[in-house]
Amino acid sequence: MANSILLSGNENLISIPIYYKSKVNKYGVRQFKILTDDIGRMEIENKEGGVEVLNTKWKPQTWQMNNFLLKNSTAYDQASGTHQIDYVRYQDNVFMNCLVEWDMVDDKGQPIPVNPKMVGMLPSSIAQSLVRKYDASMQIDEDELKN
Repeated sequence: MANSILLSGNENLISIPIYYKSKVNKYGVRQFKILTDDIGRMEIENKEGGVEVLNTKWKPQTWQMNNFLLKNSTAYDQASGTHQIDYVRYQDNVFMNCLVEWDMVDDKGQPIPVNPKMVGMLPSSIAQSLVRKYDASMQIDEDELKN
């Protein structure tokens, strides 16, 4: 008899940190350099300065969530006569339906809510890194396949 593997509630949330450094370039544009988790943690431990971390929590994809994301992330391709995954829609759907929490605060130290408006204001490099890490969290990596 199998133990329950059903996913519900917030006990199964996926924690995804993003380590980054930011600087303002010569044009006055704030730019972000994404660091690997290992390098980010090491630089924070060594107090090298300039490293920030955004901690996020995401819903895992249940069968229902996966079907919802796929259904709402497709576009009809007239040339082939088929439905194709629209990655831009997929990214938006993942953010709007799976990201549930972050530890971001404003300049007064007040929590910034996770909502479509705030997610839409994320720097593209940070948002893309978060989606890639979320997608990777859904995959079994090579080391886990060996076990």
